Amino acid sequence: MLEFTNPWFFLLFVPLTIVLLVALKRRPATISFSDSDHLKKAGAKTGFSLIRSLPDLMLFLAGSAMIVALTGPRKGVGIVKQRAEGIDIILAIDVSGSMESIDLPEKYKTNQEIQRAFDNGLLPNRIKVAKRELKEFVKNRPNDRLGLIAFAGLPFTVCPPTLDHDFLTGHLDLLEAGMFSQTAGGTALASPIAIATNNLKKSDAKRRVMVLFTDGENTVDDVITPAQAAELADDYNVTIYTIGIGSDRALKKGFFGRYELSPSDLDEPLLQEIAELTNGLYIKAADQDKFKEAMEQINKLEKTTIIQPEFTTYKELFPKFLLAALLLAALSFLLEHTFCLRIP
Repeated sequence: MLEFTNPWFFLLFVPLTIVLLVALKRRPATISFSDSDHLKKAGAKTGFSLIRSLPDLMLFLAGSAMIVALTGPRKGVGIVKQRAEGIDIILAIDVSGSMESIDLPEKYKTNQEIQRAFDNGLLPNRIKVAKRELKEFVKNRPNDRLGLIAFAGLPFTVCPPTLDHDFLTGHLDLLEAGMFSQTAGGTALASPIAIATNNLKKSDAKRRVMVLFTDGENTVDDVITPAQAAELADDYNVTIYTIGIGSDRALKKGFFGRYELSPSDLDEPLLQEIAELTNGLYIKAADQDKFKEAMEQINKLEKTTIIQPEFTTYKELFPKFLLAALLLAALSFLLEHTFCLRIP
């Protein structure tokens, strides 16, 4: 939106217009002749001449551009927002190899139904389901700072808490099951909790939340246990929601790329304990439908952040009008001494 910081300078248009009218009405220098018939035959013109007045008109436009420059025109190019109160949320997602497994919804009963759903792409693996629902969760919380941690045997901060959600989801797309298997196999639950707590402990948000997604049990011995990490998180007022992914109707990719029925490895008592230690909640996501319900439940529990506009960034436009004034003044001078030259 265009606005002017010194609009009272527009009053200068009054004297400028008066000067223009006086300049247009002034009589040019004349030479007396006893008979002007021969001048008429020669095509001489008397009275107002647009060409003769062009220098004055150019000066008027130059003065107008100068006045507009003095008013301080500027255009708002963006609103910088400051959060009045908010929630900082870190999403920690398990990327161990088991996240490539597929959980069969209860609605598919027979082998024929399962095969048909598989062929039609209706049975995405756990990592794909998680990424899809996390994107939807991020989309529904445009005003909250969100961060992302990927973990297997070790944690990796993919994105610190930020309002740049496009950056977060772009890096979320890069996560794949088993991507850390060669360097850090297994599943460590204590270290991602500790990393998330470290990222959130200095937050100025009124709510600090971590959502931990995993489909397995803790198989890595860290310096502290997952329960001790949860107690540390509680000391810094970090609430942890744990999402247990998987069911006993899971298909795990085995040798030669074939899927085999595999039971869940979830340590539900541990996930329940982690959540309870921080006044959070444990939710079981047995399949993609339950996963969606779990994310909707968390979204309702954590009310969205209020963000208020703080100030607008502007692009100053006065240099353009100043340049236009100089060019018009130069054009007026050029016309007055060339095409519109007056001979008394």
